[in-house]
Amino acid sequence: MKIIMQRLSESLPDKTELKNAMSQNRIQIVFAVILLIGVACGALLSRSAGLDTLKRLDFLFNSNFTVRSGTPAFSVFIASAASSFVFVLVCFLCGLSIWGAFFAPLVPLIRGIGLGMTAGYLYSAYGFHGGLFYAVVLLPGAYCSCLAIILAAKEALLFSRRLSSAGLSERGEAPKFVNYLSQFVRVLALTFLGAGVDVLFSWAFAGFIISLL
Repeated sequence: MKIIMQRLSESLPDKTELKNAMSQNRIQIVFAVILLIGVACGALLSRSAGLDTLKRLDFLFNSNFTVRSGTPAFSVFIASAASSFVFVLVCFLCGLSIWGAFFAPLVPLIRGIGLGMTAGYLYSAYGFHGGLFYAVVLLPGAYCSCLAIILAAKEALLFSRRLSSAGLSERGEAPKFVNYLSQFVRVLALTFLGAGVDVLFSWAFAGFIISLL
């Protein structure tokens, strides 16, 4: 037992390394917290939202769970990718404005609200099975898409700040748009990965879980 505890303590990250990692990724951590706040707010809002509301918001939140089992995989992929692409595009446009730094944090918040509303509705309407559907089918793909949105919001915030600094400083150099664009190419790759994961888990589990609802 002593040997196991010793190896476990050695495998844990050093406190200094953990602090450095948190310091280097503080923007992502803040945006992740904002997203989780949005999830909590969305869960509370779901008490007054019905299926019609979720259908109207389906394009943004990809929350239409009732058709996943009978929908072709390509359609699920397009719907999932499009719902995340809207948020990524908003982040991209925010980064091109000196005022975008103020609006970028709202993007993960709104995404979180959508996830929270979906979770709250599924659980309140279908109980355990609805929560199971959310955890098994929706969350894996949503994790990738939320990570992509958080990274997009971070890049938008930093680029917007650089634009503002360049405008206020006489000697300030304008940030390179090519670098900004390349970062969003990576974000889009993660977005498509999330859509692929969404398709995989929908194909594997959606039909079975929906049959239990």
